[in-house]
Amino acid sequence: PWAPALALLAEMQERLLPPDRIGFSAAMGACQQGLQWPLALNLLGELVGSSLEVDAMACSAAISACGAAGQWRAAVAILQEMITTDLAPDMICYSAAISACEKAACWEVALVLLHGARRRNLRLDTMSFNAAMAACQKGGSWESAIRLLDDMERWSVLPDAISFNWALSACDQGQEWALALSLLARMEGRRLEADPMCRVAAISACAFEARWEEALLLWAALLARRPGPEAQRIGSNAALHALETAGQWQRALVMLAEMQSRTLDPDASTYGALIAVCAQREKWRLSLSLLSEADQRRLDLSAICIKAAVCACRSTDQVLWLLTRMRSQLRQTSVRL
Repeated sequence: PWAPALALLAEMQERLLPPDRIGFSAAMGACQQGLQWPLALNLLGELVGSSLEVDAMACSAAISACGAAGQWRAAVAILQEMITTDLAPDMICYSAAISACEKAACWEVALVLLHGARRRNLRLDTMSFNAAMAACQKGGSWESAIRLLDDMERWSVLPDAISFNWALSACDQGQEWALALSLLARMEGRRLEADPMCRVAAISACAFEARWEEALLLWAALLARRPGPEAQRIGSNAALHALETAGQWQRALVMLAEMQSRTLDPDASTYGALIAVCAQREKWRLSLSLLSEADQRRLDLSAICIKAAVCACRSTDQVLWLLTRMRSQLRQTSVRL
């Protein structure tokens, strides 16, 4: 806890017992846990104004405290001040600053810091790369995240499962299904286990390009690992989206039956994909049946989904029947036909 640590530091000063650098660093570390970054900056200022020598450990503690609170500008400013005053920052300082940028998705600054550490001939580590990759992925620069994975190999830094997981998430953003499959194969070759949601990301990447066969294989591999309910549900819907994109309505219905046999409850997204693919193939009876089933489950379907079912109807009577049955859904989604 940060409060007792600061109280102890104040008591030492009152008793004229000068705290050492370790005491200041420990107090700033406590500030990190309590997200008390202004206090950490004050402590660093006190240390600078004292007769004690400021070292990299104290600065890294202050940088980490700022980073934990999302104050990446303050974290980077401390690092820059160290460089200006010829207090050589070590890799711990750089890693703390990069992690601060990751929390704020400031990928450009994270990359500048990573390359700055390399120019100083510091030994780059996996943790720093992972934080930079996370910043790139969160900031929408999926190409940079994937490029960093290659940089790790080139700079003799061993990627771990977290490194590959961030790259897989980036593949989803960039709709790079082939690269996602390649990364999964590389992980299996290194006996690294992909995070379930990253496997879902690979399925989503396949769905964008209608690679339904690959998506179904990934879906089966996902379920074989018995992930949590959320990963199963989202992964199933992603695979269904691949079937929808490819117009594979029959396989989509088979997949629905398999989901139900596995006690995976279909949600609004599930029925939305099924209705859409059936509507594409003018399977109006199936579309209306699925729409009615979703209504019985009290699922809130999107306006696009209901419109797709309407477009699949072949007669005015069918449209009127649909509008009558789906009156409550139409009010909720404010559909304009």
